[in-house]
Order: sequence, then structure tokens, then C-alpha cells
Amino acid sequence: MELLTVELIPDPEVGGYTARVPDIPAYGEGETEEDAIADLKHALRAYIDAFGLDEAAARLNPPSSLRQHDCTCTPGDPSTPTCVANSSATW
Repeated sequence: MELLTVELIPDPEVGGYTARVPDIPAYGEGETEEDAIADLKHALRAYIDAFGLDEAAARLNPPSSLRQHDCTCTPGDPSTPTCVANSSATW
């Protein structure tokens, strides 16, 4: 089982999330984090179908460092920062 770091980006204006793997130009969107990750899985499969597994794997670079930060975000509140949450997804 391979673990990938997935970046989850909340949309404070519209709601929902964008999910992406930083090294591969594929994105997923959804109302929930789980929906965005599911959509990202489809996008990654399409990328692999188009360019091959070797190309996708060659693009993956382990992060130089990972840090977990607690941050509280209120969607639509301009006084709170936009937060990016890292989570690991099992593929």
C-alpha cells in the first residue's frame, strides 16, 4: 500500500474543497474532503492512463519536511487565514 500526501484546500468563498498531490498536475474537487479525494483519485487514474505509471511515479518527490499545524479557519471570514490541511490517503 502506497501513501501519498494530499493537499486539501478549502474554498472559503464557495465552500467545498480542492485536493491535489503537489507533484502531479491532477486535481479533485468536492463538497467534502472525502469527495475531493475521491475526485482526485479519478483524476490521478486519468493522468496515469494518459502518461503511464512510470511518468507519474517519476514526478513524485518526498517532501523535504512535513509539519502538522493546528489552524482554525472560518470559511468566508476574511479575518482568518486560508488553511491548507495535509492528510495521508491510502490508494
